[in-house]
Amino acid sequence: MLERYNFFRCITASALIAAPLFCGYINANAENVTADDFIIDFSDDNAELYRYIGEDSTVTVPDYIDGVSVNSINENLFPPECKSRLYSVVWQSTLNVPPKIFRDAVSLSDVSFEPHKIAIGESAFENTPIKKLILPYNTIVGNNAFLDCIRLESLTIGNGSTNILNGAFMDTFSLKEIVFPENAEKVTIGENSFASCGFIGPVPNINLFFALMKLASCGLSHVEIPSYVEKIQKDAFNNCFDLKEVTLNGTTDIADDAFSECWTLSNINIDLDSDLNGGAFSNCINLMNINGEPVINDDGSLVSKFEDFITRNFKDTHEIGFINKYTAYCIRKMVNENISHSMTEVQKVKALHDAVCNMVTYDDYNNYHDDVSVFLTNQTICDGYARLMNLLLHEAGFETCYVRNLSHAWVIVKVCGYYFHLDPTWDDFDTISYDWFLKDDSYVRNEPDSHATWLLEVPSSLHSFQKNELPVCDTVIGDVNKDGCVDALDASIVLTEYADVSVGLPMSLELILADCNFNGRIDAVDASKILQIYTQNSVSD
Repeated sequence: MLERYNFFRCITASALIAAPLFCGYINANAENVTADDFIIDFSDDNAELYRYIGEDSTVTVPDYIDGVSVNSINENLFPPECKSRLYSVVWQSTLNVPPKIFRDAVSLSDVSFEPHKIAIGESAFENTPIKKLILPYNTIVGNNAFLDCIRLESLTIGNGSTNILNGAFMDTFSLKEIVFPENAEKVTIGENSFASCGFIGPVPNINLFFALMKLASCGLSHVEIPSYVEKIQKDAFNNCFDLKEVTLNGTTDIADDAFSECWTLSNINIDLDSDLNGGAFSNCINLMNINGEPVINDDGSLVSKFEDFITRNFKDTHEIGFINKYTAYCIRKMVNENISHSMTEVQKVKALHDAVCNMVTYDDYNNYHDDVSVFLTNQTICDGYARLMNLLLHEAGFETCYVRNLSHAWVIVKVCGYYFHLDPTWDDFDTISYDWFLKDDSYVRNEPDSHATWLLEVPSSLHSFQKNELPVCDTVIGDVNKDGCVDALDASIVLTEYADVSVGLPMSLELILADCNFNGRIDAVDASKILQIYTQNSVSD
């Protein structure tokens, strides 16, 4: 049965079906609420605050009414027309704050909680203009409880146990202060709890449980991780767009991408003898300093004092400022050491192909694949081989692109005006092979397990030079007369050309098509190689 507390007027039958008059007083402490402000449902021995029908902008939600304990609160307690004028709420009730109860209360700027312990339901205060919030001693803040509270500037955590669930304070763009007590029992912060907030300041001296923490997209400018913090979870500080400095104390276990996409992060403070998961800082493209000092020399090489630390901790990292600079330096150095201006295009490509095969060992454990891996470990998988080959060829002046499928990666390079596939991974044996050097589309597709299909991809910003269109590789080395097949006629043409060149006549063939052993000249060996290709093709046909 629904009853309305009323001192001065009655509810008529047209307003409430069989709603008898009930007079009484609310809790004496609820000074902002009059007894005629609520409809109460007393059905099933349950006293439920069913509907607020008062007209005040300041409301107290009571724990008792006239000595009767309120043991239930309807989540629709405040209808839309009431929410629109609510300015202040005092929550005296020891009951949980129901989900969505104040959502879209567009004028609600002040809320206070009097109980020692409270649970705030999902989206309870979503999209309200609350400016300051003090949580009780023990609090559970539900999913999205204060989502889109864009005017919230200050949050104070209680001294007891606080559990902030996923997205609780997401998109609180004005949040500049989170006050943590020195001796709280436990604080847990869930995924994206402070995503896109404006919070600035160091992590407080409190036993935070960072394993659950994801302060994604917040406005931190500096964060200091105390030594007692055991773990920082993936994406914990993702996209903290104002974060400029991180100080790490102790041996905190930091997951991959914990500080990813912090675009303005420029410095890490850390003991150089400690271990660190460098992958935590992926996509921190302006990270150039450690302990306030540049990691990279002017030429891109590593400053000697940081060499051991970087080698130990950044073996497979990507899109980190100083790692990209160091990778670019290593690429330049490797190109300069292996090619010269006197080489033909084919000789240059072959020299770089051979340098990759000689330097790199295949990583059977699949640990390393990023651009820098080969320079810090000399190990990588096909992905790393292809990345390295792509960067070297580009630095040497070739048009090149990285291609891959679900199981493999290699490159396509333009040599002497023609596009070819080049797969250094599959050529890397004790003796370097050229079975996958400068091959056409048909040849590659004949290996159905790893090369049957391929797509263009830009694996990192270092490869942004690539064109957007996937090249067609329809040229076959050895097909000197361009009739679409390699046969005895091509071998005969090459032998004739060899004889003419030997007596001083000018070359008439395209060297790229006739130089089958890639030594930079036409000779009888090329004719022999063409006949070998012809024989192999005849057998396979």
